[in-house]
Amino acid sequence: MKNKSIFSLILSFLLFLTINDISLATDMKAGIKFGLNVANIYEAWEGKTVDYDSKVGYSAGLFYSIEIIRELAIQPEILFSKKGGKTTYTWWGAVYQSSISLSYIEIPILVKFIVPTQSSSNPVIFFGPSLGIKLGGKEKIESEESSWEEKIGNLKTLDFGLIFGAGLDLGEAITVDIRYNLGLTNINKNAGNDSYAKNRVLSITLGYSFTWMME
Repeated sequence: MKNKSIFSLILSFLLFLTINDISLATDMKAGIKFGLNVANIYEAWEGKTVDYDSKVGYSAGLFYSIEIIRELAIQPEILFSKKGGKTTYTWWGAVYQSSISLSYIEIPILVKFIVPTQSSSNPVIFFGPSLGIKLGGKEKIESEESSWEEKIGNLKTLDFGLIFGAGLDLGEAITVDIRYNLGLTNINKNAGNDSYAKNRVLSITLGYSFTWMME
């Protein structure tokens, strides 16, 4: 029931944002987007930082860009995104390698600034909030003697973050960008006051869209 309320709130907000901006819009775009994620987890436990290595994942989904004026657009997105991280630790004299895989539905709402040029290619910079909705998580642990996988049950459902980045609109249809998603939520719901875990994701994305003009 709680998750249904969250989804209803998100959809209502996106609908309000879209309707409110359509009356001012000059161009609108809708399209698909694919990305390569280089993810990490920033974690501290009892005041000590845990050193995680980056883990490669991916993202894919849809976006809808509303151009308010030639230099400014609002761009909601909905993406499936793989995050996580890798680390090595020692327990009772044995060395273990841990690989954490996290799956989210990511809903960024980006403010996009477009730099006008004389050509059909325009540099862009953007930033905005992002809401991550956890789908699941698992951890694969390997040692010299054995390996196994287990579900991660102590993750919070929601992960709020801030996205900022830059890119290039190549003509009317193609867009590429590099973005950083700074996780703001302590995703470990069992962590104490001096312990936390936060997602960090660097992404390179490629989008393809179609455009129509508002009269």
